[in-house]
Amino acid sequence: MSIGYGVGTEWYWRGQTLGKRILRLRVIDEQGLQLRFSHIVARNSLRFVDSLPAFYLVGGVTTSLVSRRAQHVDDIAAHTIVVRRPKMSEPDLDQIIPDKFDSFREYPHIAARLRQHVSPREAGIVIQALLRRDNLESQARVHLFNAIASHFRATIEFPEEATLGLSDEQYVRNIGDVLFRAQTRQAKPRSPNTYPPTNL
Repeated sequence: MSIGYGVGTEWYWRGQTLGKRILRLRVIDEQGLQLRFSHIVARNSLRFVDSLPAFYLVGGVTTSLVSRRAQHVDDIAAHTIVVRRPKMSEPDLDQIIPDKFDSFREYPHIAARLRQHVSPREAGIVIQALLRRDNLESQARVHLFNAIASHFRATIEFPEEATLGLSDEQYVRNIGDVLFRAQTRQAKPRSPNTYPPTNL
């Protein structure tokens, strides 16, 4: 039952048992790769060793002295490691993406396509760049936001009137607004005078 509980919960909760969820711990592959079912079976199959008093002591010594990563015997055998997942507080979007006019909100269909094409990793780069921008040297800051803006310009193209006059950093802030906040709002209707002229 002990082995089955460990295997079942760690597979279902992707490396967590109920206790690990409460303590914010997770089993992962030691190389950072996706945790496989064989990893979980291997580490839980050695769990019975811990019930033997002498081997429990051996496991403790191995964890504290032998393994550089504080791996227990079962983790060494399964090539896994237990990591702590600290509770992350959500950033205050009003500090990094001021709640003011964003020209991208006027194109909800393009903004929706952007959200569909952007991966979580790309979205994370945007928010991290905005969070850390004040800690960067001026030249590094300009270079970073130029690279990020160029990437997103190649991903989804907004109309020229939406991007006209925007610096690279403001462009990225608008992208951040679209990805993290603008989807919860209705885009304001445009005044008839703001529509580009059409050729009839």
